[in-house]
Amino acid sequence: MGDRTIPLSKRYEVPGEAPFEKVVLREPTYHDIFVSGLGRPVEWQPSKTGEIVRIVYAEIIDAYVSRLIKAPSYGAISGLEAPDALAVAEEVCGFFRLSRTGLKTSEPSSSSD
Repeated sequence: MGDRTIPLSKRYEVPGEAPFEKVVLREPTYHDIFVSGLGRPVEWQPSKTGEIVRIVYAEIIDAYVSRLIKAPSYGAISGLEAPDALAVAEEVCGFFRLSRTGLKTSEPSSSSD
């Protein structure tokens, strides 16, 4: 997979940092996921109505961003506006949307395999 580049909605200027319009994340490794104990940043659970509920763990997403960010610095992104912050979070979650064959999968269905 390699690095992921997330284009931002605007140019950010942070004192002491070069201006930036994108965030670059490296792919998580086995160590990031399992040895560090971070695990998955999102879970899918069935509800009583049969719908699938997505549970997102913001603190795990933030821990991944702090480990995976290549550009700009982790400190520089603290001022990202909501749409851009959510785009970065979705990209982190995207690293974990893989089937056993390594192909991207769609959102889980309510049927079981």
